[in-house]
Amino acid sequence: LKPFWIKPVWLQFPRALFQCFSQGGAMRTVALLGLPVLAYAGSSKLSHEPLAVDMRPLCSAGSILYARANPMELPEGIEKAAIHSIVDHHKLAGLTNHEPLAVDMRPLCSAGSILYARANPMELPEGIEKAAIHSIVDHHKLAGLTNHEPLAVDMRPLCSAGSILYARAKEQGRTPPKEIAGCMLSSILSDSLVFRSPTTTKIDKVYASELAKLAGLDLNHHANGMMEAKAQIDHLTPTELVMMDTKVFPLGGKKIRVSVLETTAPKAPLAKQAALVEAMKKIVADEKLDDCLLFVVDIIKEEAIFVSMSPTASKLVEKAFAGKSNLKEDGTLVLPGVLSRKKQIIPPLERAAKDEL
Repeated sequence: LKPFWIKPVWLQFPRALFQCFSQGGAMRTVALLGLPVLAYAGSSKLSHEPLAVDMRPLCSAGSILYARANPMELPEGIEKAAIHSIVDHHKLAGLTNHEPLAVDMRPLCSAGSILYARANPMELPEGIEKAAIHSIVDHHKLAGLTNHEPLAVDMRPLCSAGSILYARAKEQGRTPPKEIAGCMLSSILSDSLVFRSPTTTKIDKVYASELAKLAGLDLNHHANGMMEAKAQIDHLTPTELVMMDTKVFPLGGKKIRVSVLETTAPKAPLAKQAALVEAMKKIVADEKLDDCLLFVVDIIKEEAIFVSMSPTASKLVEKAFAGKSNLKEDGTLVLPGVLSRKKQIIPPLERAAKDEL
């Protein structure tokens, strides 16, 4: 079964360079020479076979493009470069990135292969490395997933995977049916916290408006209904609240689960703080993790409240957000302006954890 937004085609290196060439600027000059140029957006993702990559984010002046995905072929210190795109026709070989990026890999793929919407192996079922994966659509950074065959990957620095799916439909001249348009719209509104999140782009807003019309929905009314539903948590256990929106990250050589709970009524989950802490401790023990961090995101006030389960968790968060706030006696820490795990929580945690190594 192939979703309508997947239309794999073989993308030769010269053609990819031509598409890059059309973007103009310094990229054009170096693309013609086939030399390293304007910005890589690569990752710790590895592959064992050649694959076609066309990463095309919007880029700022001064960013750097490298025409190879193998860090051993790039200058020393490349991991510190401001990387946003790559054009290559070899396999991925371990280059890492620290921000969401745009990737478009489009080799031929076989029928019966599997589409996964996430590139982080820690979020996928155990044994995923044995699955026949041919397609990934995602809006996060690459995070170490390996593959053995060429595959189709479309990663873009947009707020929501729903935006990417809609963009792919538009590129192929297809109009999502009403029900699908409604799902795509809901995805964008949820991921963007109704456009409050700093990950929101102008493209996300335009697509949401278009999808609302296709779905026959009033965008604001639909968004308000979603936020009200999100605040209803009485039917959920403490463990379900912690695990509702959660990911495991390698931070400073440790495995740490980072959970976010987005709500317009933060008093409800915070009233269950003691139970949430016990749930986190059990999750850490059961999953053999080093720590679990919980951030209750207040959508209305546009701030995050960190709920600590351990001294080590408190130490890491205090270091990551030094100067923003102080840990209270009740084990919480308010972080004004923090809404996005992807853009505002994980990067400072990674820097703080790295400094401790």
